Amino acid sequence: MCLNCVEKDALAAMKLNAQALGVQGVAVVLTTDKKGGSRWDPLMEVVGRFHREADESKGVDDTGASYAAVAWSKVAEMLDTGRNSGTTGRRKPKKGEFGYRGGLVEVVRGLKVYIAFSGGTEDQDVEIAKAGMVAFKKSADKLIEERMVQEAILEIILS
Repeated sequence: MCLNCVEKDALAAMKLNAQALGVQGVAVVLTTDKKGGSRWDPLMEVVGRFHREADESKGVDDTGASYAAVAWSKVAEMLDTGRNSGTTGRRKPKKGEFGYRGGLVEVVRGLKVYIAFSGGTEDQDVEIAKAGMVAFKKSADKLIEERMVQEAILEIILS
């Protein structure tokens, strides 16, 4: 198992949760060191579609939505604030940010994990992101356990 596999497990959980809710959109997972350092290898998965066309039922001014752009804006906001998206309250969103909820940031096993979803309501996006974070934590724990077992076996072999 590898870090990329842990990230993929988070994306898979988000996809399953979104599908169960009947939501289409974009899921993003990014891990960095605790300080938000230089290791940036984000993963993104489209769940059904990455955008919504204009919908007059949402008002005459509705121009549609880019779920990919909104998901990445949530990640950008979290990178800047170190807080879940849409919860800063201390400042107005910067250009390129929307202030929407649906992005979660936590330190897990020494890594700063940013997980975001866009495509549903803000509550649905948060729920889907939570499913991803739970899966990330479980998969990371499993990775650590596997490495500990491998090290114990190696120690026995070498002794």
